[in-house]
Amino acid sequence: MQTTYTLENRFNHDPIGLENVVHQYLDSVMPQPMEGKVTALISPHGGYDTAGSAAAHGYRLVDPAAVRRVFILAPTHQVRFRGVSIPDKGFLESPLGAINIDREACDHLMDGPLFDFVPEAHGDEYPIAYQLPFLQGVLGGFQIVPLVVGQLHDGDHEIIAHSLKEQIEKHDLVIASSDFTHQGKRYNYAPFVTDIRKQVGLLDMGAIELILRGNTRGLMDYIRRTGATICGVHTIGILMELLSRESSGKVQSYYTSGDINGNDLESVSFASIAFSSPEGWA
Repeated sequence: MQTTYTLENRFNHDPIGLENVVHQYLDSVMPQPMEGKVTALISPHGGYDTAGSAAAHGYRLVDPAAVRRVFILAPTHQVRFRGVSIPDKGFLESPLGAINIDREACDHLMDGPLFDFVPEAHGDEYPIAYQLPFLQGVLGGFQIVPLVVGQLHDGDHEIIAHSLKEQIEKHDLVIASSDFTHQGKRYNYAPFVTDIRKQVGLLDMGAIELILRGNTRGLMDYIRRTGATICGVHTIGILMELLSRESSGKVQSYYTSGDINGNDLESVSFASIAFSSPEGWA
């Protein structure tokens, strides 16, 4: 049994084209070096034409010899629920092939608070789908623990992270799938009328500063105060609670779709942020 998450229509039946695009992006970027071992990424899930370069900056840093399993934290766009939903299948599939789900780890997580199986959350969650081809392009074979994150209350991030810490091992990579500010009427968020790109950048950097400081509560307060439309803010919050004090983060890429197509009135921001620590996951 499988769960298939679809990509842009042009790639669903063109695995060679998709593989070429992934490797073109990976070959075209030069991320900043990270000290220690890369343990986690915040990676965008916008269309490959816009977000592909940002995503590649993070994935280019991943050492295939050091990663055997990947935890993906992805926001839901389908249904409202509290907590984290885990699919009940044995593998996921992208146009590049199937990826085995670590059912043992998933079953252990299901015993913890705030973890459940919400069928509607797995109908077509592209925030996971967009990560898979990059992971396949970099890692080849690996296992996956796919986690769809719903609405969370204050304190939920710590509870979920506590359960995940019991499962994460030295050769794991954690991905928080998230775009940043969605600006424009179509997103019901259009607070800026002048210098839109500059204002959006300042808004995003305010959030990114809190992320790099590991201030989860500060980030959630910032979202409530500004209304910033960061779709994966709860996936990022969980990741922040997972990272150790020895971890350090670095912004590898940041831009908006307006930088590509010139449309600042309707734009989405993309950031690639990599995290490393001296010894990797404990």
